[in-house]
Amino acid sequence: MQYVVSLAGILLVVGLVWLLFRKPLAPVAPEEAIAAANDALPGFRGIEALSGRSGRGALVADTDGRIAIVQPHGDHFSVRLAEPGLRAEQDGDTLILRPAEPMFPVLRLDAGEAASAWLDRLRKSTHEPA
Repeated sequence: MQYVVSLAGILLVVGLVWLLFRKPLAPVAPEEAIAAANDALPGFRGIEALSGRSGRGALVADTDGRIAIVQPHGDHFSVRLAEPGLRAEQDGDTLILRPAEPMFPVLRLDAGEAASAWLDRLRKSTHEPA
């Protein structure tokens, strides 16, 4: 019985902390995503960014047609170049990106009407057939 009461108390405290201190992810500003990609990838010169409306990340295109995937990670960004092996698909207005790198998480990017155009750009940059 004592075990159940202790467990319930811990769950109550965790739940209260979650309710009081959680905050929704703000969308990544396009300028912020471009700066993060430029800083993280040598020779990358970002010119355009697609920021997900859900705050989960962004895509950045550079002058050479390459695409960088930018995801918030704590107080900084994780950035990877979209490379062959990336699986990209569209579900309505959402782009779902599954990088080949197992430690880089799947990105679900609420792209709105731009989803199809960015999916085509991703496929071109990774040489994936349409």
